[in-house]
Amino acid sequence: MLKKENSFRAMAVVLDGNKILLCRKERMGTSYWALPGGQIENGESMTTAVAREVKEETGYDIAIEKWLYVRHCNDVLRGRTFEVYILGRVIGGKPSAEMVDDIKEIRLVSIGEISGLELRPAVLKDVLLSDIASGFAKNPRDLGFEEY
Repeated sequence: MLKKENSFRAMAVVLDGNKILLCRKERMGTSYWALPGGQIENGESMTTAVAREVKEETGYDIAIEKWLYVRHCNDVLRGRTFEVYILGRVIGGKPSAEMVDDIKEIRLVSIGEISGLELRPAVLKDVLLSDIASGFAKNPRDLGFEEY
């Protein structure tokens, strides 16, 4: 049953040279890769939330560069969810995540490896590969709506 509350999340596209920071997660018995990020807390800005989430989930400190994408979905576990994706660069820290329950591994993955990974949400894989190769758009892009 779909939850009726709204959820607001900030997700990070963190680049470090020719690598991107990803988290391997497990959800309902399935393993996949995802960008770090999570819930925006009351009174917290999106940029503060994404920097905090990256630190908590991976141990890295990031500098915020710009907003990249927005996405809207209906998620069976989270309800109606609005996500903003923000570009960041590693400026410090080291991989020492507080290890959120569903995160099994964190890794700076070579851009060339992305195509062989199960990256969620699925819409991100092609968009990221294209945008990293050609440069990110000046204004945030709408990644559309998804229901799962």
